[in-house]
Amino acid sequence: MPFKRNWDASCPRVWEKWEANGQEWVIQDLDPKDDDLAIEILLKHLCTDEVLCSLSKLEEDEESLIGMKKFWIPCLKQRMSLALYTWIDGQKTLVALNVCVVMTAGDTFPDVEIEGEKWKNVFSALEYVEIKRDPHKYLELNTLLHAFGLVVKKEYRGQRLGAKLLAAREPLCRLHGIKGTTTVFTGPASQKLAASCGFTSICEASWKDLADSGLDYPSETNKFIKLMMTFERNWDESCPRVWERWVAKGQDWVVQDLDPNDDEAALDIFLEHFCSDELLCSLNKLNEDEVSRNSIRNFWGLCLMQRMSLAVYTWVDGKKTLVALNVCVVRSTGDKADIKIEGKKLEIFFKSMKYVQHKCDAHEYLGLETVLHAYGLVVKREYRGQRLGEKLLNAREPLSKLHGIKGTATVFNGPVSQKLASNCGFETICEVSLKELSDSGQDYPPDPDTYLKLMVKRYD
Repeated sequence: MPFKRNWDASCPRVWEKWEANGQEWVIQDLDPKDDDLAIEILLKHLCTDEVLCSLSKLEEDEESLIGMKKFWIPCLKQRMSLALYTWIDGQKTLVALNVCVVMTAGDTFPDVEIEGEKWKNVFSALEYVEIKRDPHKYLELNTLLHAFGLVVKKEYRGQRLGAKLLAAREPLCRLHGIKGTTTVFTGPASQKLAASCGFTSICEASWKDLADSGLDYPSETNKFIKLMMTFERNWDESCPRVWERWVAKGQDWVVQDLDPNDDEAALDIFLEHFCSDELLCSLNKLNEDEVSRNSIRNFWGLCLMQRMSLAVYTWVDGKKTLVALNVCVVRSTGDKADIKIEGKKLEIFFKSMKYVQHKCDAHEYLGLETVLHAYGLVVKREYRGQRLGEKLLNAREPLSKLHGIKGTATVFNGPVSQKLASNCGFETICEVSLKELSDSGQDYPPDPDTYLKLMVKRYD
């Protein structure tokens, strides 16, 4: 049965309000009174500016324009579309929107015939990439929030309004118990925007792939459309979940999910301790490169949004205090974060990580589509020597089992962390010496006795 939203007195719901340069803005559900205006904006801006529509010259085909309008009408009537308004001369004005619909596995919603040669060419490209990788099967979710067009009126572009609309999908989904959202992003600008909002690419098709399938597109091999998604952990009243409690020397300790209220503190701890103490960061002096520090902070921030990271807390002067954490994310085979890495030092760091991971694919080794990965474990200096890292590594098991994940993988970069992981049951599936990294052209000392190790642990 198709999804039907309960449109009650609380609707249209407001998802965010802000003020910039003396102007008020609001993101909310699209007001039903603005449906016709929304379609006019989509036809005027999306049909000319969106990559596939532009390549197909859709705006020149009247039948296709009518066909797109017929498609969007039932989408808007589901009342899940998001809209951005501002006030112009005292009048609330629609300036951007994202057409969103709830679909379940196997849905053909909206059940509308695709009319017009150019519109068929566009729609078939979207179908091509979703057939190539079904997002419902990939995420193992029956229900997802899909989107069929995001547009900002030309005169309002350059203010990251698209990012605001993408971010508003999260509270919209949470309200309705939807745990993921997916979209085919067709151009580099929208793909970059989506990545900056925490979307991950799970499948891509080049223009040549589309052309080879019989569609009317240029045979370009280096231009892609990307199926991208965000995984939303079911963060309910049971969260943050506690995974272990203990008392040592009269002091209480707890390992739990990282509290969202502590995200900024977590990022500060990583910048202070990890960037200076971790082996590769120390060797390439990442802490001295402000661009790299800002970029890695942004990277970690996006990871934390998935709400799978683990934290150790203790009580200091009666206050619950964050003292250690492990940044964890769920990834599936073929995932591409598509996050722009900035800063020469950080580029070197990530190149080293990828070098190891390309030598041996943890997903293939474990025979698992979905694996819990980690991108940094840190313990504040004054709390080291108490086996808190071991507590964090062990907590991955109940966290993974709760979500049906049967394995975890991490590149451990120093002998101390490698020994710790081994003691916790991790096995090494690939190792690379600093000399090998140096021989590959990376800026590290040619030390043959110091290794990076890709280590995994399987959960039965």
